[in-house]
Parts: sequence; C-alpha cells; structure tokens
Amino acid sequence: MISCQLITFIDNGDLKSTCDFNADKIMAGEVIYEVLRVVEGVPLFLNEHLVRFQHSASMSHFQIPDSEFLKKGIRLLIETNGLKNGNIRLQTTSAPDQPNRWYCWVAPHYYPTKSQYAEGVRTGLFQAKRNHPNIKRWNGKLKQEEAEKLATSGYYELLLTSDDKITEGSRSNVFFINENELFTAKVNSVLPGVTRAIVIQIIRALRFQLHETDIDVRDLPKFQSAFLTGTSPGILPIQSIDDYLLRVDHPLLQMLQVSYQQACEKALKNFVW
Repeated sequence: MISCQLITFIDNGDLKSTCDFNADKIMAGEVIYEVLRVVEGVPLFLNEHLVRFQHSASMSHFQIPDSEFLKKGIRLLIETNGLKNGNIRLQTTSAPDQPNRWYCWVAPHYYPTKSQYAEGVRTGLFQAKRNHPNIKRWNGKLKQEEAEKLATSGYYELLLTSDDKITEGSRSNVFFINENELFTAKVNSVLPGVTRAIVIQIIRALRFQLHETDIDVRDLPKFQSAFLTGTSPGILPIQSIDDYLLRVDHPLLQMLQVSYQQACEKALKNFVW
C-alpha cells in the first residue's frame, strides 16, 4: 500500500535513493502524515499543509522540524526528481525506544478523470469512526478495511458514518447542497482538510449559507447535490450515495468548482519558496 516513486526520497533531512526506501521500517510505530499536490513543479497550498502537519504533530506530542526546514526538504525532493505533477507524502514516525524521524517522498496519485468530474462518482456509506479525527494519523487496519470495501463495491469513495451521522470520506471531506445552502459535518468530527478550508472560505466570500452540523443518514433525501473535497480531487461531484441519486449539475456546485480553480491558479501564480 505504501510505495515510493521516482529517484530520491528524504530520510530525516538526508537525500537518499528510492532503492533504499523500506516501507516496513518507515511505517513501523505511530505515523503522522500529510499529502500535498504538486502542480507544474509548485506545491499547492504548501503553507496550509505544513500548518496542519505541525498541528497533528503537536496534538500527538511529536517533535518535528520547523516549517522552513521542511520546505527545504520538499523543494529538494521536487528538484532532484524533476517532479512536475504528482503527490508528495510528508510524515513523521515515532517508534518505541527510537527518536522521531521524518520522511518525504513522491507517492502514487490517483486523480479523477474528466468524465468523473462531469458525471460525478459513486460513493457508499461505511460504518467507521476515527479516533482523534482532527489528527492526520495513519490507521493501517482501517485503511485496509476501506481498501477492501472500495475494491469489492466499485465505489470511488466511502462516506464514514457513526451513530447514523455522516462525518467524512475515507480520504476526503464531504459537503451537501439543499437549494442555495450548504451543509458539512462539524469540524471536531472530521479531519479539517486543506481543500475543505479553502472551499469554506469561498462559500463565505460568495455569501452562501454554510451549516456545520451533524448530517443524519435519514436526511439524505432533502439534499439535491453533494461533493467531495480533497488534495487530489479538488471539488468532485457525487453521483450517488449507495442507491440514492444526486444532481451533478447544480449551479451552486458548478460555481464552487470554478471559484476553487481560480483559487488554485492564484495560489500557484503567487507561490514563492
């Protein structure tokens, strides 16, 4: 499940060959991680990702390098691999009787196709609850269960439920639309995604009403549309949740997609190391 691509990776600040990448060693112990997207050689929303990485580490009582040191490693990784477009995984690992180590590598990525953006994706409900959802912590057992469900169901994504409440996707956040109002789970119930935060800023700038509230499974029929947000997909329409069908051409959803693309273009244009 964990693999390293291209030529080099970063091990505790040192540049190493991917031939020396040992997933079992790197994933041994407790893992706090972050995944960011590189577009035309630029790490999108880098500062926001580093803030969340630092937050996860702080809440887990991990010591990690400061953001400027991490930026140097990320830049070195991008330049030595000639990475134009792809995903980077940044993580810190704490193992018993071992000092914390941090790693950075080019990870496999799976971006939605044009048809998936146009037609939406199929999703399904999956009963699961993350411990400490505000921390981006690796849970190998849950990841394996999710992967098996995705493989057997054919769904693009699973929407996690707890006590009949929809919280988030297995690798995304989720929003619902009713007329011109938007709904998403309370931030203390989910991983506060970087894309989620950008989308919330856009919603408020456009002066649409956003409700951060519990989303009951039984209330699905009142929503016309829904979409996923995440580092890899950006804003991705949902075609269906199990057997419940949703609109993928809702005007509000389309407006958010355009605004999010503009926000990405602005961030890329203004980026400086």
